Amino acid sequence: MTATATSAGSATATASPTPVSTPATVTPTASTPVSTPTETPGPADRDSDGLVDATERTVGTDPDDRDTDDDGLPDGPEVRSEEVTGADPLRRDVFVEVDSGGSCQLPDRAIDRMEGTFADAPIENPDGTEGIDLHVIRSDTLSVSGPVEYWPAPGPNFVSIQRESFDHSGYGYHYAVLVPDVSNAGRSVGGSGGFGTILSECPDRRDATGHLLMHELGHSLGLTAVTYTGIDSTAVPYDSYPSAMNYNAPVSAYDYSDGPGFDDWAYIAANQHTPGTDALNATVAGD
Repeated sequence: MTATATSAGSATATASPTPVSTPATVTPTASTPVSTPTETPGPADRDSDGLVDATERTVGTDPDDRDTDDDGLPDGPEVRSEEVTGADPLRRDVFVEVDSGGSCQLPDRAIDRMEGTFADAPIENPDGTEGIDLHVIRSDTLSVSGPVEYWPAPGPNFVSIQRESFDHSGYGYHYAVLVPDVSNAGRSVGGSGGFGTILSECPDRRDATGHLLMHELGHSLGLTAVTYTGIDSTAVPYDSYPSAMNYNAPVSAYDYSDGPGFDDWAYIAANQHTPGTDALNATVAGD
């Protein structure tokens, strides 16, 4: 405290000013970045077929082609899915589920002949072999009576049977139903079908059931009357078009033609129809 003189000659005590401290200058520093967790990418699968590229190189499939053998079944399921057991991603496969109704049964002999016919097909595979592996799976026994209509109709019809009994829908299988009597638009026929679908009778004559099934399977694979005039026709003699697709073929004929007339096998090689595979693809998705 100090004394200060006033005009009256008295001294007045005044307080010394309190020093004000100046805050120290703080130099800002860069904040430490917060790390954001990132998901480590999985192994590359360039063609999204369910097989990583490293596995494709080991197996021998093309990592840039999701269906190396062009059979309509992606490489991943062919290697990894139990739904297509026996499939080979380097060799063409055709899978058929067969359900039978009434007194019908597909004989072992017919299956053997059908599989042998496909095995001998003059179609080259990526593994250097020729042929197609046909897989015929006998499945359900159906309870049907009377003619089965191919189109939706009152009474037994293929569409309702397929909806209720086709176990491999979405897995790349063709679906065949064998029954004693077949009708198409009310007309009695030996068989009927379209892409992926087969409705066929089972005559009791030797080889006739397998012959009819081979004919309808040809349609299911893509062979139609639009493809060639000798298909579903008697216009071309069997010697000129030796195929089960020719109405002039004997019931012992199981083969498709590789010429003369028309090359069924070449057409199948270029245009093979395989039913949808959404369910099959899902069996290996996300693994």
